[in-house]
Amino acid sequence: MQHNWSRYLRYIIGGLIGSTLVGLYFGEPVYGLTLGLIVYLWWTLLQARRLYQWLSNPSATDEAPQSIGLWGDIFDNLHKLHQTHLRTQDRLRAQINRVQESTNAMRDGVIMTDSRGAMEWWNGSAEYLLGFRRNTDQGQYIHNLIRTPAFKTYFDSRDYREPLEIHSPARPHIHLQIQISLFGDDDRLIVAKDVTRLYQLEQMRRDFVGNVSHEMRTPLTVISGYLETLVDNAADLPPKWRRAINTMAAQSSRMEALITDLILLSRIETGEQTVNDTLTDVDQLLTQICHDARA
Repeated sequence: MQHNWSRYLRYIIGGLIGSTLVGLYFGEPVYGLTLGLIVYLWWTLLQARRLYQWLSNPSATDEAPQSIGLWGDIFDNLHKLHQTHLRTQDRLRAQINRVQESTNAMRDGVIMTDSRGAMEWWNGSAEYLLGFRRNTDQGQYIHNLIRTPAFKTYFDSRDYREPLEIHSPARPHIHLQIQISLFGDDDRLIVAKDVTRLYQLEQMRRDFVGNVSHEMRTPLTVISGYLETLVDNAADLPPKWRRAINTMAAQSSRMEALITDLILLSRIETGEQTVNDTLTDVDQLLTQICHDARA
């Protein structure tokens, strides 16, 4: 490049010297030099105009303007840079399209927002699960579209170690699990997963445990009552039945305790009762376990 510049400089100086010699031949060397400078300036301005027109509309033609000398190399180098830029742009666009196609194929909703919650992009599943509209919701704040106070608090907390479960604002029958990740310049990547089936199964499990526990309590109470009556009248029974009746009474009491624990766990899961911590006599607990194991 340095060699080419030196060559161009020699051409310019040679041209000016030549115009000066022509002027000297006519007895006006200053006029000859001035005319040479004017011609070179006119040619430079002409090339600059061609460069401006080409740069202002580079897509009009794939070929750079033709020229010679320094301007020819400038046009060629700019054309090469432009072609490289177009190839890089096409490659990046293809990668972005591939990422968007892959995320659109996901069943989970994916939303990208900036640090303030302005929506930048989302996939098709997010439109279905959350009711977003691509024509009108671009740039809207996500907490204006998901009008759930818990979501706004979760978004602003910046503590995303645990997911958030909410109902879909567009389809209340859908139960969503929201997980947010930070990336870039404090931007957010939000993933909304449909956990309606899991939520229904968990609800069925809680209902089943609660119902079975209550239903088992009634027959067990009847059995325990008869066993207590037999224990109170154990003196009237044959000796070989007394040990069996006492063991059945103890196991009946144990089953009542287990059912009581199941009912308590069911109430805790549904939020009907809070956990109260109490001290436990571990020595007595282990002694009871050993006694039950021996029996």
